[in-house]
Amino acid sequence: MKELRESLLGDLEAYQTLVEEIDQIADIALWIYENCQGKLILSGIGKSGLIAKKIASTLCSVGTEALFIHPVEALHGDLGLVNSQDLFIGFSNSGETDELLTLLHIVNKRSIPSLAITSARDSTLARFSSRFFAYKYEKESCPLGLAPTTSTTLTLIVGDMLAIELMRLKNIKSKDFAFNHPSGSLGKRLLTRVSDCYVPITKTNTYSVNILLFEILLEKSLTEYGLILVQKNQEIVGVFTDGDLRRILEINGKLALDFDLGRVCTYSPIYISKDETMEAAKESFEKHNVNTLLVEDNNKIIGILRK
Repeated sequence: MKELRESLLGDLEAYQTLVEEIDQIADIALWIYENCQGKLILSGIGKSGLIAKKIASTLCSVGTEALFIHPVEALHGDLGLVNSQDLFIGFSNSGETDELLTLLHIVNKRSIPSLAITSARDSTLARFSSRFFAYKYEKESCPLGLAPTTSTTLTLIVGDMLAIELMRLKNIKSKDFAFNHPSGSLGKRLLTRVSDCYVPITKTNTYSVNILLFEILLEKSLTEYGLILVQKNQEIVGVFTDGDLRRILEINGKLALDFDLGRVCTYSPIYISKDETMEAAKESFEKHNVNTLLVEDNNKIIGILRK
């Protein structure tokens, strides 16, 4: 639909303006980092309030303590959640929301640093906050140009950029992120260790470098794991996989059956520590394009990890 396409293109133009303001957003994130000794207090009404709630949730999940309070509820007791170590962020497209301005007045009386996120740089909210960021757009993308659409998305992007930059400033790592996301597939991937998933080495999947291929095939295939471990002087020195077997038979035919494992195995298998996360294992599988990793503990091979 032509009108819908034009609305989207107009929105994209507005979002592009944030690229030009990215240095200012980064500077504000640094200011927050340096001036907030406690938690971030976010507030807004209507659609701005809903966006503020989402940004508060994002901040918490990426390592910055944040709390949304409704301006009206704040004026009826929730201000007890706010202390002098906190930093206040007010969200209002117009910058003239009465309840939010009343809350800002009290925040200022308590000498709490404040930040305004608004489209109106000359608004009361911007003028009476310690810092402000004013996003730019020509009109809302709804047909009437009234419903908060473009403005709320711009606000959300600004909030997300602040959260991302604060992650960088605080040096938040995957393990820190995982502690706030212990449930679901994300938490399991980040918190589960290789030690929880690997298969211990047994005699049934370990063979000497001197054994011949036909002896292995007479006894069994390359085990249910698709590989065997190759041992020399009681030490694991390499691996031999189903794929290796197919390639050698294709090149050498039946002659390959008389080869010993020491001649055909891979002497540089990919290792991973038992203490690594399964997320690190996933990255290693992809980086090396393998389906199996050898698991080590104190430089000793103790098992196999399958993709």
